[in-house]
Amino acid sequence: MNMKKKLVRNTIEYFKNKSARIPSSLIPSTKEEQFKNYDRERLLLKDLLQNATEDETQSSKNFFNELNRTKALAYVNEIQEMPSKKVVEVRNVAEEINKKFNIKKVEGSRRSKRVGLLGYKVGMMTIWDKWGVAQPLSVIKIDNCLVTHVKTEETDNYFAIQVGVGSKQPQNATKPMIGHFIKNDLPIKRDLKEFKVTSENLLPVGYALTVRHFVPGQLVDVKGISKGKGFQGVMTRWNFAGGFKTHGCSLKHRAAVIN
Repeated sequence: MNMKKKLVRNTIEYFKNKSARIPSSLIPSTKEEQFKNYDRERLLLKDLLQNATEDETQSSKNFFNELNRTKALAYVNEIQEMPSKKVVEVRNVAEEINKKFNIKKVEGSRRSKRVGLLGYKVGMMTIWDKWGVAQPLSVIKIDNCLVTHVKTEETDNYFAIQVGVGSKQPQNATKPMIGHFIKNDLPIKRDLKEFKVTSENLLPVGYALTVRHFVPGQLVDVKGISKGKGFQGVMTRWNFAGGFKTHGCSLKHRAAVIN
């Protein structure tokens, strides 16, 4: 008997007898055959529906819906029987460090300034907004950012917070820098930066700063050091006018000295 006629007959008989089961020939025996049979069944159903009556069309659709439902239930049961993975607890080191500090919330004003963050650019990525437009994003890593020094008006005539990020081996740091960190009982940092703040936004030495320092959607000012590109010439560096752009000027259009 032709495979198409056999499939139509099976679908009609299946829905005539509610207690009937799905033919075993259509149920995949192994996982590898599951996707092969599924694609084959979809192609057969497409061919059948082109030259089928209304009753045969509805019966075929219902049959394949029941077949796919059976496969989905088998897949779900298989997942439930799989051994569950161990849940790994992630320690929030910043919260553990900041437990010893008693920081009170302060209402900000238009003139208040608070400390910023230091980080390293890892790369770029893209997300799509709700209008379907791709927005480029810079990925910045906040590598163990700590408050390393606090300046006040009594000692330095202004308020500021020094922040350190990254890490450095003692043999790669200078002796004054090592003494600066030993005095405050802090690890040696790779980069330091000072932020001027107002008196109400001072933080203690050793306080850990994370990305939660900012609120999602908050506008921030970002400064960075671009990748070195070498000496670009006097026209770029000192805004020289350059040489003549007429005939007779060869190889000296952007030169520093023109004879």
